[in-house]
Amino acid sequence: MLFTRLLAFCCFSLMAHIVYAGGITGTIKDTDGNPIAYATIYVKELGTGTTTNVEGNYTYRLVAGIYNVTFQSIGYETVVQRINVSNGFVRTDIVLKAQTYELAQVEVTSGGRDPAYTIMRKAIAKAPFHTNQLNSYEATVYLKGSGRLIDSPFFLRKMIAKQGVDSSFAFTSESVNEISYVRPNIYKEKVISVYTTGEDRDVNPNAYITDSFYESDIAGVVSPLSPKAFAYYKFVYEGFFMDRGYEIDKIRVIPRSRGENVFSGIINIVDGDWAIHSLDLNTMKFGFLANIKQVYAPIEEKVWMPLNLRYKVNGKYLGFKFEADYLASVSDYKIELNPDLEYEVVVVDEAIEEELAKEIEASKNAKIENIEGRLSQGKEVTRKELRKMLKEYEREERDEQEAPEVEENRTFVVDSMAAKRDSMYWEAIRPIPLTEIESRGYFVMDSLEVAEEEKAKKDSLGIRKNKKKEGFGLGDLLFGGSYGKTKERRFFIKPALNTLQFNTVDGYNFEYGLGYRQDYDNGNRWYLEGTGRYGFSRKAVNYRFDTGINFKQKNTTITTVSIGPDGSSVTTDGYAGKAKLRLSGGKYVFQYNPDNPIHPLVNTVTSLLSENNFMKLYEKQFVGLSFEKTFNAEWEMTFTGEWSDRNTLNNNSGHVYFDRDTRTYTPNVPFNFETNADFMPHQATIIALSVAGKPWQKYRIRNGKRTAIANSSPTLLFNARQGIYHNSPSADGNFTHLELGFQHYFDIGYRGGMDVKVNAGTFFNQAGMQFPDYKHFLGNQTIFSTTDPVGSFRMLDYYAFSTNDAYLNAHVHYQFRKFLVTQIFEAQLLGIKENIFVNYLNTDFSQHYFEAGYSIDNIARFFRLEFITNFSDFNYLDFGVRIGIATNLDNLFE
Repeated sequence: MLFTRLLAFCCFSLMAHIVYAGGITGTIKDTDGNPIAYATIYVKELGTGTTTNVEGNYTYRLVAGIYNVTFQSIGYETVVQRINVSNGFVRTDIVLKAQTYELAQVEVTSGGRDPAYTIMRKAIAKAPFHTNQLNSYEATVYLKGSGRLIDSPFFLRKMIAKQGVDSSFAFTSESVNEISYVRPNIYKEKVISVYTTGEDRDVNPNAYITDSFYESDIAGVVSPLSPKAFAYYKFVYEGFFMDRGYEIDKIRVIPRSRGENVFSGIINIVDGDWAIHSLDLNTMKFGFLANIKQVYAPIEEKVWMPLNLRYKVNGKYLGFKFEADYLASVSDYKIELNPDLEYEVVVVDEAIEEELAKEIEASKNAKIENIEGRLSQGKEVTRKELRKMLKEYEREERDEQEAPEVEENRTFVVDSMAAKRDSMYWEAIRPIPLTEIESRGYFVMDSLEVAEEEKAKKDSLGIRKNKKKEGFGLGDLLFGGSYGKTKERRFFIKPALNTLQFNTVDGYNFEYGLGYRQDYDNGNRWYLEGTGRYGFSRKAVNYRFDTGINFKQKNTTITTVSIGPDGSSVTTDGYAGKAKLRLSGGKYVFQYNPDNPIHPLVNTVTSLLSENNFMKLYEKQFVGLSFEKTFNAEWEMTFTGEWSDRNTLNNNSGHVYFDRDTRTYTPNVPFNFETNADFMPHQATIIALSVAGKPWQKYRIRNGKRTAIANSSPTLLFNARQGIYHNSPSADGNFTHLELGFQHYFDIGYRGGMDVKVNAGTFFNQAGMQFPDYKHFLGNQTIFSTTDPVGSFRMLDYYAFSTNDAYLNAHVHYQFRKFLVTQIFEAQLLGIKENIFVNYLNTDFSQHYFEAGYSIDNIARFFRLEFITNFSDFNYLDFGVRIGIATNLDNLFE
C-alpha cells in the first residue's frame, strides 16, 4: 500500500511539473504589516485567479509566460504587476495601501438628495440588463467550507475536548466544481473532486455562487439592487476611487429598519456601466450574523463577473458558539454574450436630470422597438424606459418557453472519482493554502477515520466479542422499535409508554400497535397496521386496522432544455404525481371533531390537575376506503367512503388529583347552541370528495425533479360530503355539505408577511343530521395552543357553535419584521418574532364571534406566548393567555 501511494505521488508530481512549470506565491499585507485575508489575485491573460487564505498567503500555478497580475481587496488600492514565470515559483509579496476616496463634483439638487440615490436608481434600473447580458457562461469554482466550535456549555467541554475538538480545530471541506449557466434559468453543477473531514462526501457549491445581487433577493434577503430597495434602505455616497481606469462609486447601504432579511455595509458600483465592482455586506438570518464579500472583475469589456466570494457566519445556540467560513474562488470563465443586448446603455435619471429627460420624452416614440433602436444608436434612455423594455423582453421570453412556470432548473452531479482523490492530489491542486487550524482538522479527522476503519475490520473478522444480537428487547416493547433483515421489509412496534393517558370516558387508557411494511422495486409501498386500545374504567377494548398501498408513479417527460453553452440538450423529467389507497376498519373511539382540536396529552393534564374534561368522545364500528391522488404540485384529490355504526359514550371515571369544590367534570356530551348533541345510536354512510388546487404554482427543477416553490400560488379548496343514515327512526334521511376555501401567504415586503385562510360552506337536507357530521371548528379552552396557528381559534368553545347551516370561518395571521419587542436588536439575535392575528366565525348562533391577539413567537426557538381577547357581536367577552409550541406535539414522539 505504501509503495502504491508513493508511486502514485511520483507520477502525479511528474505530470504536475510538466503541465505547470511554476507559478506565483507570496503574502499580501497592508502597510502596517497585517495579512489581508481573502484578497483577490487575478491573471488578466487567463481570466482566472485565486484568493489568499485567512493568513494572507496565496499560491497559484501557471505555465511559463509573462502575465499581468492584479492584486485587490475591498477597501484597498489595487496593484497590477507584470510577472515573468519560468521554472519554479516566483515569490511575489504585495503591500496594499488603504483605499483613498475622492468626492465627485456633484450638482446639489433643490431637495438636497444624496448623489447615492441617483447612482443606485441607475444601477437598479440596469440590474435586469446585467442578468440578461449573457446567453451562457462556464466556470470552475474552488469551494472551501470551514467551521469551528468557539465555545460550548461548561458541562460538555471535557467530553468534547476528549474527541480532539476545540477552538483550534476546524471541520473543513473542499471541492472543485464545474458550473455552467444558460439563460434564463438553467444551471448545471458538477463536482470534480471533494475532500472533507467526516463522512459526508456530497458537497454542493454554495448557492451564493450562482445567485446574483442583481436579483430582487439573495436567499430571502432583499438585495440593494432590488426594485423595492428604496423601501428597505437608505444610501450614502462616500466618494469614488479609480481601479484599472474605471471610476468606482462607493455607496454605504443602511437599512431603514435594522433586523433580519436586510443588508448593511458597502456596495461599490462601476460608474457609467452601473455594474457591481465589489461588495461587503452584513445580514442576519434566524438570529445568526453573516458577512458576505464579493469581488468582481471585467472578464470582457463591460462584463463584470464575480471572482471570489466569502460567506462568514457567527452564531450561538443552546450554549454552543460557533463560526463557519465559506470561501469560493471562480476561475476559467467562458462567456457568450446575448446578441439582443450588445449595445451601450446610457441611463438618464429623470428625478435629477430633468431637462435631459424632458428632451427624451419630447423626441421619442413610446413604442418598445424605438427604445431598442435608440439604445443601439448609443442614445440615452430614461430609467422608466429601460425598465419597461426589459420587462417586456423577459415577458416575451417566458411566453416562448415550453415550461414558463419553471423559474429555475438546476442539475447537480458528482463525478464518480470525486471522493477518491487523496491528500497528495489536493496538495498539488489546492489554489488557496490551508490555515493551521484547517490542517489540524484534516489530521485529527483522518486519524479518527483510520481508527474507525480498523475497528470495522476487527468486527468483520469476529474479533469483537459480545456483539448485540438483532431483535426486540424490553426497550422496544416499551418505547417502540423496528426490526428487519432488509430495509425493504420492516416489522415495527408503536411506542406504548407515551400513549398512557386519561379521560373521563375510559379513565386511564393506553394504545399498543404493531405494523409491517414492504417496499417494492418500483417504489410502491404496502403496509399493514393494527392498534389495540384499553380503557381501565370502562373496561373496554377497542381496536382498528389500516392497510394500504402508496403508489410512487414514475416521472413523465415535461420538456427538453439546453443545459450547456454548446447547445447540447437533455430531457428533463417532471413530477407526474402519487396515489394512495387505504382500507381501514374496527371499533374505536373518536373526538366529535375529526380534526382533533385537543391533544389527548393536554386533556390528560387539564382533567387530572384542574378537573376540566374538554375532550368529548363517541364510539363507532366502521369500515372505510379512501383514495388520494396527487396529480402534480398544482392539484390533488381525495375520495373517501365510510360505513359506520355510531354510539354515544358516558363518563366512567371521576378521578382527579386536585378535587375542587367549585368544579366538577362535565358530561361526555358536547354543549351546542343549535341541537342536543346526545344523539341516538344509528348507522351512516358518508361519502366525501376533496379537491385542492394551486393553479398558479411555480417550480424549481433539481436533477430532473420538479419541486414546488412555496407560496407561489394561493390554495383553492372544494369539499363535498354526502351522508345517508340507516336503521334509526329519528335519523332517517340524508344531508349534503358543500364548502369552498382559500389559503395563501402574502409577502408584504418591508413590513412583514401575512397568512390568510377563509372557509365558507352550507348544508342541504340537514333536518335529520346527527351531531358527529356537523361542521366543527378548531376551538380551544386550555392554556395550551397545539393546533395550527393559522386556522384555529384560541378561546372558542370546542362545540358550542358547531353547525349544520351556513357558516363563514376566516383567519388572518400577520408576522411583523419589527414591531415592539423586536425593536430590540438583541431580541432579533435570539430569533424572536412578533405576530398579530384575528380569527372570525359567523354562524346563526355565533353572533359575529371574533378574536384579536398578539404573540411573541420562537421563544428559545421552540415556544410561542399569546395574549388574546375575544368578542361576540362586537361586545367584549374575555381575555386569555396561551402557550404554543412551534412543532405539533405529535411530532415530538415520532
